[in-house]
Amino acid sequence: RFITPMLPIPLLGMTVLEVGANAGVNLVWAIRQGARLAVGIEPDSRYRQQALLVRQCLGLQDKMKIMPDLSHAETYLFYEGTQWDVHARDKRIGLLCAVLRHIPEAERVPTLKRMGTLCRWLVVNGNGLSDAPDGDSDKTICAYLRTAGLQVDRWKCEQHCRGLVLLARAR
Repeated sequence: RFITPMLPIPLLGMTVLEVGANAGVNLVWAIRQGARLAVGIEPDSRYRQQALLVRQCLGLQDKMKIMPDLSHAETYLFYEGTQWDVHARDKRIGLLCAVLRHIPEAERVPTLKRMGTLCRWLVVNGNGLSDAPDGDSDKTICAYLRTAGLQVDRWKCEQHCRGLVLLARAR
């Protein structure tokens, strides 16, 4: 409901990279939408184990990868062969769904910058309400994106706990 309308292109053949993958629900969704590969970053071992179980139960070992941090994902994406493709970044979409508040404040902009070097587009989802905690308000998220050198192409805000959705593009 929140991600699909914001996508700049269909996921068919794309690689999806999600920060804060939790149990991998968005990764499974991306694969079902036609993504060739879904890579989840989940630092919490409990959620990472859940994602690995989901992957195993659905038989998605070849299409769904779970990493403990962004450095592992960068290394994997480099060595999985796309480093030789000059358009590799154009074939990647990053997802950050209600996770900015969980990233230490000093790491938010660097994380967004790193995602922008890996992915052409980022879909950033948070609550966007005026009383949102730090890292989830619309102004805060936009400021982080601008500081990271990303351009906001689309913006949608509903009065819902996940109502703010932004599509940002790496330059």
